[in-house]
Parts: sequence; C-alpha cells; structure tokens
Amino acid sequence: DLRGFRRLAHLRPIALPGGEAAIREPWRLACAALLVAGAPLELTGQTPARLAAVRLLVERRVGSPLATGAGRWFDAAAALCGFRGSVSYEGQAAAELEALAGDAGADPYPFAVAPGEGADELDLRPTVRAVAGDLRAAVPVDEIAARFHETLAAAIAAACVRAREARGVGVVALSGGCFQSRRLLERACARLDEAGFEVLRHRLVP
Repeated sequence: DLRGFRRLAHLRPIALPGGEAAIREPWRLACAALLVAGAPLELTGQTPARLAAVRLLVERRVGSPLATGAGRWFDAAAALCGFRGSVSYEGQAAAELEALAGDAGADPYPFAVAPGEGADELDLRPTVRAVAGDLRAAVPVDEIAARFHETLAAAIAAACVRAREARGVGVVALSGGCFQSRRLLERACARLDEAGFEVLRHRLVP
C-alpha cells in the first residue's frame, strides 16, 4: 500500500561473475546458470580458459555478487541461445532473445517453487537443465527462446497464485524492465487472467 510493501516471492539469485562485467558479457551469466544447475559449461561456446576463470569466481564467491532480477536470467538464456557478444545497452540480450522467440506458441520448461524465510523462491535450475538438454539434442534455439519466455510467465503466475492463497491478493500490477518484453507481458497477462486476477499494466509510460 502507500505506506510499505512485503516481498512475497523472488527469483532464485544468480551470480554475476566479474560483477558489472557479467552484465556487459552475458556469457558469464550463462556460465553461472549452468554451474548452479549442474550442466556442462561447454554449452556456452567459450574457451576453456574463460570457463575456468568464471568457474573460479563463482565457486570461490569472489567478485560474484548475487542478483534476483529477471533481466539477468534473460541474459543467461540469450547467451545459451547464441548471443555471444557484449551488450551496448541495458536489455539488449533480452530483446534479441524475444526477437528470436517470435510469436509461436510454446510450453513452459519445468521450474520449482520453494518456500523461503518470508518469501517464496522461484527456482530456475530445472529450467536451465532442460535448456541444456535441448541444446545437446540440437533443438532449434527459437523453440528454446519461446519456451523460456513461457516459463517466466508461468513462474510469475505461480507466484501470484501462492500470494493470493497466503494473503488474499487479487490484483497484480506488472511493472519493471522485463515487462518491456511484449511476449513476456502478454503471456503473463494471459495466464493471470485465466487464474482470475485483475491485471494492471502500463499504458502511458513504458
């Protein structure tokens, strides 16, 4: 309300190997995601030396702050789907991932919801393992990109359903940088509408 808020759920944190360097170079986030999911780092297409350096940063928890923002998970997914360069603006990798996904329908990958201290945690490690399996099976990356978007939409809806069960919340406002993704916004809205929520979305400003 106008006086305060309570955090009811968040994405499982992902490490940023090298700090801000991980935001500029999404392959670092792909490595961090694969590491926590127990999947092979070679799927990033990076050199053994680079992979060893990032592994050391993450495992020793040096220069690897944690982030719970959805944008960093989108960066990791974009790198896994073939975005190999450095970004020149915020959200670039996520925008390219959305373009790759197109408008085709998709089923979500598996994910988990774990109760935490005061807030649920949306765990995308099962998602990363499934993405890794699809990459090894040479599934087209546009399908992987579409399924990743659907996974985030499904996770958002699942968190909101749990919030309603716990707190009686019936109105959902979708805001933040990740909802500049038209695909994510529309799929999250559709799932929330189906679940019976009143959904508020931006109209006058991004």
